[in-house]
Amino acid sequence: MPRKFKVTDNGVKILKQNTLESLSSSRERDNRFDLALADIPFLTTEEVLTALQNRKDFLSEVAKNINKQFESQGGLRLPFHVQALFRHPLLLIKHENEFMDTLISDLLEKNVDRRMDK
Repeated sequence: MPRKFKVTDNGVKILKQNTLESLSSSRERDNRFDLALADIPFLTTEEVLTALQNRKDFLSEVAKNINKQFESQGGLRLPFHVQALFRHPLLLIKHENEFMDTLISDLLEKNVDRRMDK
């Protein structure tokens, strides 16, 4: 007979905290974000919307810092391969933000004001 396990109240609290943190502030290539997406049912729609907007803000700030560093190191005068090292994360961030916009739009269309797992 298979063993059954149940998440404790404290475990759910920790899961929610980690999920919100990962949804809010993981970098563009961080697999914690994918894990957090899988844990969305433990959060309210409002919590998810706030976390996704926080992540958009976080990634925009990261992109701003990358652009600042790019310009301070020579910008378009840099060799092609060095420019590519700056452009790659910027393009990933751009697409991540587009994905956040899609998720936010989908959540708003559902207009759900309850726990997402119910």
